[in-house]
Amino acid sequence: MEYFYPAIREENDPAAAAQIILNLFRGRVSIVGDAPLSIENMWQQQKADEKGFESLKVAAFRSVGIPARLNDNNQAELLVDGKWQLREQ
Repeated sequence: MEYFYPAIREENDPAAAAQIILNLFRGRVSIVGDAPLSIENMWQQQKADEKGFESLKVAAFRSVGIPARLNDNNQAELLVDGKWQLREQ
């Protein structure tokens, strides 16, 4: 997932970097009903179901050093200023 680093390497604000990643991410990965199961295959095939899409977002954020997790509702969250914050598509 080195794909994202060049676009955010000079960004110091994690929330702003996350937004850049989301913009790039939306242009690359489509949400479909029948998608691959692994992160690697979803990324390579550029398609994911809704749950996989959120997992891919977490992987993308983590790949550039932004702390991220899936919450209890399987939504991507970032750790910003010591608080977990939801990141929408």
